[in-house]
Amino acid sequence: MKKILLLAVAALSLTQSAMAQLTDDGFYRVQNYTTNRYISIIDNKSYTQTMTTTPDLLALQTMLTLDKVLTDPSTVFYINKVSYDATYSADVCNIQGQGTDMYEIIRHYLYVKDQTYGKGQKYRAFAIESGTHFLGDNTGTSDEGMLNVNKENRDWRIIPFGADTDNYFGVKPTVIADGRYFASLYCGFAYSHYSTGVKSYVVDRIWEGNAVIREIEGIVPMKTPVIIECSTSDFSKNRLDFTKDNGTNVGTNLLKGAMFNIYYKSHNNRVLNDPNTMRVLGVCSNGKPGFVKKTTSQLLAMPANTAYLVVPQGTEDELPLMYYEDFVAAGIDGVTMNGTSVSDVRTLSGVTVRKNATTTEGLPSGVYIWNKKKITVK
Repeated sequence: MKKILLLAVAALSLTQSAMAQLTDDGFYRVQNYTTNRYISIIDNKSYTQTMTTTPDLLALQTMLTLDKVLTDPSTVFYINKVSYDATYSADVCNIQGQGTDMYEIIRHYLYVKDQTYGKGQKYRAFAIESGTHFLGDNTGTSDEGMLNVNKENRDWRIIPFGADTDNYFGVKPTVIADGRYFASLYCGFAYSHYSTGVKSYVVDRIWEGNAVIREIEGIVPMKTPVIIECSTSDFSKNRLDFTKDNGTNVGTNLLKGAMFNIYYKSHNNRVLNDPNTMRVLGVCSNGKPGFVKKTTSQLLAMPANTAYLVVPQGTEDELPLMYYEDFVAAGIDGVTMNGTSVSDVRTLSGVTVRKNATTTEGLPSGVYIWNKKKITVK
């Protein structure tokens, strides 16, 4: 049991290096002082070798490319200072990240020591289990690294997270269709929309071959799978601001989320694609954004931190996105233009598209106002 505890501690403790000089809890990224790589959590499970005390650190990875770091929620941690241990001159800390709370998992906190005597320039994180075990990054200059214990590169720096700083999180659109930019997200933290034009949606229902998306107003609760609409393809202008305020329940949501996608050695934590019951965000054959079917050869498992749509077997291969407001308008239709009434046809914004109309024939698909009622043209 102690070996398992050591492993879990080691698999999460690096992030604690950020906390040593702080008096307030908050969100941070942690960067190695020598390699300049940042830590990310790629699994919420860890394992240790049965006959040794060698910890398994494959649940953590380090990455160098800043574009990857700034668009990956797994690199952001919430660090909580619990107490101070004078014996070790170290802060005792807990962290959250990727939906993982270290203390809830292992009932154990970590030690973090400022190596610069309060200046906050270098930190070391360690676990105590039959000795003191410091964590470091591996050597080399590759884009990705893995952690080690009691070896090189044991110094770390903390960088406070802030949507209004250079250490932000930005949404990188993965689908560009019909002049709009979309991505899916499944995040371990609650967040608000910092950048103008960024909106989050749940899938409220499937209706007449469409995926009806409903906007979330205000704070998006943690671990809520969503579709995000951005105003641009530039992730630096699609910023989210993480918060500990968890918001309110979003109601019906057909989306599910995949937090991790790892299949390496003893780690198997992923959501396999089932084309019969899953659809993923993509471009429909008509060029519209929507949820589309992917074969297992096209997509074996869901990418980490993404959302997917769960559907009954026999559902259409493509489900174009439909805004909830349009669904409401269509749902209360019931009006038949049969030539017995005459009225102008206007768009929802009030633009007249046909005067003295008795038919919708020839109008583009959409929702209109006719005779003081909403009608849908398909």
